[in-house]
Amino acid sequence: MPARLDAESFGSNGSVNGRTEAEVKAKLNKMRTRKMLKNHRTLQLDADDGHEAFQNWLLTIAVGTAGKPKLLRYNLQNLVRAGGLWTTPLTGSFVKVGPVLPTTLAVCLIQAVIPAILVVVLTEDVEKTRLGAGDLDELATYMNRFCPFFLGLYVSLTLSRWWALRVQSLGAMLDASCNIYWITASFLSGSQYHHTRVHVKSLLQAAVTMVTRMARGIDDTMDLVEDGLLQDWEGDVLADVELQERPLVIWTLVLRECTASMSAVGVAPPNQNMLILECLRARDAVQNIHTYLDSQLPFTYVHLIVTLVSVNNVLIVLKCGFTFGVAYLDGQSIKMLCQVIYLVVVPALYEALLCISYVLEDPFGEDMLDFPIAAYADAAKKFMKYAQAVLENYVGDQVEVEAAMSSRASEVSGHSLAHTERHKGDLPTVLAGVSALSAAMSAQQKAQAQSIRMMDSLKVALGELKPGSPDAIPFPTVASLGLPDRGTERWE
Repeated sequence: MPARLDAESFGSNGSVNGRTEAEVKAKLNKMRTRKMLKNHRTLQLDADDGHEAFQNWLLTIAVGTAGKPKLLRYNLQNLVRAGGLWTTPLTGSFVKVGPVLPTTLAVCLIQAVIPAILVVVLTEDVEKTRLGAGDLDELATYMNRFCPFFLGLYVSLTLSRWWALRVQSLGAMLDASCNIYWITASFLSGSQYHHTRVHVKSLLQAAVTMVTRMARGIDDTMDLVEDGLLQDWEGDVLADVELQERPLVIWTLVLRECTASMSAVGVAPPNQNMLILECLRARDAVQNIHTYLDSQLPFTYVHLIVTLVSVNNVLIVLKCGFTFGVAYLDGQSIKMLCQVIYLVVVPALYEALLCISYVLEDPFGEDMLDFPIAAYADAAKKFMKYAQAVLENYVGDQVEVEAAMSSRASEVSGHSLAHTERHKGDLPTVLAGVSALSAAMSAQQKAQAQSIRMMDSLKVALGELKPGSPDAIPFPTVASLGLPDRGTERWE
């Protein structure tokens, strides 16, 4: 490998000793990262993992395929115990967010030196200069009252966007990937479906990778074919599609492969609805990423916040410079020290918040605070690996399952036949008992019918039921019984 990487180091096909330019740069980045994290403990990871992890007493840093360090997690308890001042030099602190912060501090110090020198050299009346510095101090204090409020609201909006991208977009897509593989592997658990399960898992990994490349603007699909995540014809299909639409095309391939395989084994369409819903959930997550990355906060609003911070920092610089010069003339060393601390801390904090806001706006990059997508994808990959191991080692082949069910059915049938043979001699006794029970029930029904007729006769006699009523049951008349006819005479 060449010691230096430049345009002449790569061949006509963009490779060095058989490696592509991206692979060489990733290798160099990993070497620099390992050197930077030499004091961190290397975590023991599986050989199939696509990332490395390093840990110290405070931070756990993941290194993905690009070789750039990403903050995976931190120990909040140790951070609170150690405090912010002692942990400022560590990787990932606000002073190392980007190169803008050191430049801002240098500019502020240089700008503060100029008014301080002018006050010391040109001042003839110290009292008038002191009054002017007091007025400038009052103006800077007035600006400091509402600048933190507007800046805090802006950072809050940025953090809400970042969290939505993590949970509602990237997290939802990873959850959908695990659920899709889980559902598909559960229905296709036999060894004859091993190739289908591997293909589905490869497509899901390619979908996550393509989302990252879409966000970073990396237009490359051939390495996915070389790594076995995509088939040749699938790579050709993606090559003809725009970069922004490639993740959606891969999710279309996932849906097609899963539904076709489940239909081939006889899974009813209603049972495939849960799979379709998970694919729609993943598509919505990809679209959500498009929406957040393509729809920034209003430019006018962001420009106003940046201008407000810049004006506030300028006033702080002028105020500190004039006050430092007056304190020097008065011989107040403590006041001079306070102005230096004020000049270094306050503008640095404001500028750090602005730096954090632009880092969090697109968390799919390669900065320290961006998402460690390789670590998240490896976690989903482990879930698929363990789910496949459980299905293959504990569920077994479909043939073995059917054989076990057939054996159980034969065992139940044998028990039923044995029970019938054992109680065959008791059949006449049982039939006699059933006949006696039927006769008793018939007699009871006849007695009940006779009681109903008697009640109807009594109701007719009392005038509550007409003889021609459909509810009346035929009954003997008074004349047929040979009783005297009393007419309308009331019975007493």
